[in-house]
Amino acid sequence: MKTTDVFREKLRLRPNPFITSFMVNKMEEAQSENEKLAEAVAAEEKVNADLRAAIAEAEKLNEKLEEQERLLRAGEQQIESDLNQNIEWLSKFKEITKERSKRIAELEVELAGLRGKKV
Repeated sequence: MKTTDVFREKLRLRPNPFITSFMVNKMEEAQSENEKLAEAVAAEEKVNADLRAAIAEAEKLNEKLEEQERLLRAGEQQIESDLNQNIEWLSKFKEITKERSKRIAELEVELAGLRGKKV
């Protein structure tokens, strides 16, 4: 039973048409205002729930982004390490090639000398 109905019943037992009508109207207005406020509170609670859900989703996306950034940094470090290793190998290859070219030149001179002696 609504509060308004209870109040109406009490006023029915002690009738005073002006006061009864006035008080019933005021109680109905108050009850209507309470219902509007309850609806507003429910709407606000829904908005808050939606915001909490959006915040939770944003946090998940942020965690994924941080993981991707970590993987990207690890990949960049691996690429840098690989490049440094390749530079080191190229340097060694260049040194070995230089030594072999020098040795080939020495052998060609020696071969030319041996050919000259045979003739």
